[in-house]
Amino acid sequence: MNGRQESPTLGDAQNVSPIISTEKRKNDIPYGYCHCGCGGTTPVSIQNHSKYGWVKGEPKRFIFGHANKKNRIVLKDGYIIERNPTHPRSEKNGYVKTHIISAERAMGKPLPANAVIHHPFGKKLNNTKLVICEDQKYHLLLHLREKAYMASGHASWRKCWVCKKYDSPSNLYIKGSHTHHRECHSEYYKIRRKECKSSRKNQMR
Repeated sequence: MNGRQESPTLGDAQNVSPIISTEKRKNDIPYGYCHCGCGGTTPVSIQNHSKYGWVKGEPKRFIFGHANKKNRIVLKDGYIIERNPTHPRSEKNGYVKTHIISAERAMGKPLPANAVIHHPFGKKLNNTKLVICEDQKYHLLLHLREKAYMASGHASWRKCWVCKKYDSPSNLYIKGSHTHHRECHSEYYKIRRKECKSSRKNQMR
């Protein structure tokens, strides 16, 4: 074993948590177009406004009024919520996240208690392709795999905490969440020992 462990691939992930498609819609909103999906172009902002996400000189995310189109609101963190007071997962204000409703509609039944919905590659505005994870642990695993894929082109690769580079698990020492190249680890502590010796000498002067 030598502390190594095999990492599941994206293919394994899809077998456990299927990708569901709820409607036909573009996956990406083009630059300068309204994020509600209406197809209209947005005006350029003349000021910065952190609450609405406006950046001076850049197109706004929404045409005025479209962020709340059909009782929908886009939150600052990117999630879309809609008013549905009778839904069991609704907040005190009567709103529930749209991706929950979309997933349950596609499944034809309520989500399991521990289920977590994943937006592939962080596209929170797109609720047409969702991955239903069995729990939060598996959800975090998908995020790690996506980061690895985007950085290295390999979903199963891991990142060395010393050099910050992704590499194949066969070239790394892996124990739980602790991952490193043996050479990087040795060099790191070699430098640390020199620094400690130097610090002690300075204190003795």
